[in-house]
Amino acid sequence: MSIVGVPAQTRTIPLPTSEAGWLSVLRKETDRNYKWQEGEANELWQTWNLEPPQKTCDVHCECSLIHYLERRRRDGTPWGTIAPFNYLGVSKLSCCACHLWMAVFNEQEGREYLTKGSHGKWCFPWGMPNAGESLERGMARKLSKEYYAYLLKSGLMGLDEDSSTPPSSPLGDEDSDADEDGERVAIIETIVRESGGMEKVFSAFLD
Repeated sequence: MSIVGVPAQTRTIPLPTSEAGWLSVLRKETDRNYKWQEGEANELWQTWNLEPPQKTCDVHCECSLIHYLERRRRDGTPWGTIAPFNYLGVSKLSCCACHLWMAVFNEQEGREYLTKGSHGKWCFPWGMPNAGESLERGMARKLSKEYYAYLLKSGLMGLDEDSSTPPSSPLGDEDSDADEDGERVAIIETIVRESGGMEKVFSAFLD
């Protein structure tokens, strides 16, 4: 038996540099203009008006461990060819972001990992490992859908809507891989890539 220390990881996200920038992110994610978004954008700007405009976020232990094990396997590091256990024995239940990230990871081709479960809470700031565009894009999709589901459940999708067009899912058809993502998911993906900047947006999940 041997013990190996897994290096800690952080990610740094560039933040919007104005209240209008935050408002643009919110409106592109919902694909609609709502009055409440103006107040939300103001709160985000007041909270994350940093100099320089960026936030460094820690990568949680289970995500760091998966990234470390997979990198060893790909690099052919000694012991890397020996498959680790699928179950990761972390001391606490995984946060919702880690749980979603592992779900996206398990959808990729390769080994699957799991923990004893999630407590269902969002713990921000949160960063994800630099594990490739495919995984980041998949995480962006899942987080975008979680946010959309929260807006529907809370009733915010029907409040003070400037447009009479019925709201639709921001990601459209699950099987579509063309323009459905567009600029909206590109923006949310940038946030997800390093995370931290959506703490106020997802404040309802922090109860």
